Amino acid sequence: MIDVVSNYIGRQLVYDGVIFTVTARTQDESGFIIQDVEGNGAQISNEELHVLLAQAQSDISRSRQYFQTKAGQQDQEVRLQILRAEAELNAQGYLSWTQRHALLIEKFQGLRDRLGRPISVPSVRALQSWKGAFRAGGRQALADARRRSGNRTRRHDPIFEAIVIQQLEERFVNSDRVTAKELHRISYALYQTWAEENKVTMQECGERVVRSIISSLPHRDLIKRRIGCDQATKELLRARHFEMVQAPFERVEIDSTQADIFVVIDSEGNVARPHICAAIDCATGLIVGMSLSLTPPNAELTARTLKEMMVPHGDAFFDAFGISNRLEAIGRPLVTISDQGSENSGPLIESIVEHCLYEFRKNIPKKPEKKPFIERLFGVMNEFIHSLPGATETRLMKNRTRIEKATAEARLTFEQFESKLQRWRYDVYAQMPRKRVTSHLRTNESPAASWRRLLKECLVPEPPSESEIRQMFFAGRTERKLQRYGVEYQRIQYFGEAGLLLDQYGPGAKLEIRYDPTDIRMLLARHPNDDDWVELTAKDPDLPAISFAELERLRKTLPVDEMEAQGALSAQIILREMTKDMHRPMRGQRTKARRAAHAAQDFQRDQETALRSKASPRGANSSRQPETEVVSLNEPVFVASPSSPPPIERRRRS
Repeated sequence: MIDVVSNYIGRQLVYDGVIFTVTARTQDESGFIIQDVEGNGAQISNEELHVLLAQAQSDISRSRQYFQTKAGQQDQEVRLQILRAEAELNAQGYLSWTQRHALLIEKFQGLRDRLGRPISVPSVRALQSWKGAFRAGGRQALADARRRSGNRTRRHDPIFEAIVIQQLEERFVNSDRVTAKELHRISYALYQTWAEENKVTMQECGERVVRSIISSLPHRDLIKRRIGCDQATKELLRARHFEMVQAPFERVEIDSTQADIFVVIDSEGNVARPHICAAIDCATGLIVGMSLSLTPPNAELTARTLKEMMVPHGDAFFDAFGISNRLEAIGRPLVTISDQGSENSGPLIESIVEHCLYEFRKNIPKKPEKKPFIERLFGVMNEFIHSLPGATETRLMKNRTRIEKATAEARLTFEQFESKLQRWRYDVYAQMPRKRVTSHLRTNESPAASWRRLLKECLVPEPPSESEIRQMFFAGRTERKLQRYGVEYQRIQYFGEAGLLLDQYGPGAKLEIRYDPTDIRMLLARHPNDDDWVELTAKDPDLPAISFAELERLRKTLPVDEMEAQGALSAQIILREMTKDMHRPMRGQRTKARRAAHAAQDFQRDQETALRSKASPRGANSSRQPETEVVSLNEPVFVASPSSPPPIERRRRS
């Protein structure tokens, strides 16, 4: 990765409520000089600039959102790739735009993007516009704004579409598939015969219409297609290539494990082992994300960790855990490596990868050497955990030989253990010098020192914008018809900004719906002819912030006659059933320790639900503020570090 820090020059930031422009780099390269519209200047450090860049991308309207398509995402990636090549040529001494433009055309000639489309270099004026937009607005400013143009209505005849689908159905079921050209020839002949028999004029029925019909269907193997020898060679080389990491966030490894310690989970002295999900930056060795939970690893825990490395923590995070080394290491990972665990898959993870535009690779099972950085991190972390009371392993007593003794001496609560681990992460591990053989960059720097140095030398990928952060958690997709009262989904009525859709399309219009699986209080909806998403908030403002899975379990316990009499569910009914624990998952026969662990998990979940219910739904354009420092389910709930509990008397076995 080349040094393209000069791309920061010209960026606009909001600092203390005033709009500033980055004008120059300081002489000692320790920061940047910013200037407002009146000419007043100030100096900020590299860390402050990186945090402000992450916060400056929240200028998109919260109520009018746009989900980028795959083609639009690829266009954005290609434009960024061309700008990087132009910056590299400029650094090599090609100062003339004419020279750089000719070299760019020669470099990208014959290349294709991931969708198989040829890459074309635009004019010099367009390149200058892209460069200015990128400096002013970052990666998001490179998105193609022509998405609103064109005729969005269907142009071909529904009869021709029915003929094409019927031909696909017959051949797809019989595994006798044809090419798109052959399919068009057969469908065109049948459509022509039908038009002559019914004496009607034929409408658009070309091969492009056939391909558009195919692309609208949910399957991708309906017809025969070849990727070509060149494309197959590229994919083979990409599979064999193992990247050489040179800059932060080029490669991030993530994994989950069970901590080697017992913590106290209730007032009765029951203990359990928490789970840790951590992400490490391979270039610097810095822990860029870490989350703890009493529940086994799941997609929500992984999503919380992925989000942590892309969102600034703020003072609330460091104050809650008593951290003195307040290092903000955030960015957009280019490649994320994980194992094949179920917590690393699912619609939520796929939505995060889709909207954050990075690769998520999964290693071969039982091959820990394929992700050596995170495995080494857990080894160093265990050395610290083994020094705490309640550890299941020490240097003298190895694994599973100290279980009974660990349960007897456990004194730390879950909150205390999380606070100690987060302080160790920033105040100890981040400042711990590494050996050259364990450092990918072969230096003796600590992770924090390596991060600060590379922040000066390299361009760290900017984290996703606030709009992308909101959108990536709306992983659920469905369709509903627009009614006069709004939209009903899972027996809950939503309205919010549905009046905008009613005025434009009227009742009965079919809407595309997206929802956050972890929060039932808000949906996003749009019409197929519109690119903007509107917020549909629940009509009942007192609904708790439970997940749709919990709502589905709760609905199954309601009597049929009550459901028919009530129609839509209200907050009163949901809260009444929650007091009966009807939203809990069904569990079979369990031991006493397992029952206590599940009770602690349910209590922790209820606390998170209560805190999130006081805040507005994710991405809602509302002025209501939470009473305490509250974040969504996929963010850590900040709990003040409690004092040490009194010694717990335990019964000794005879």
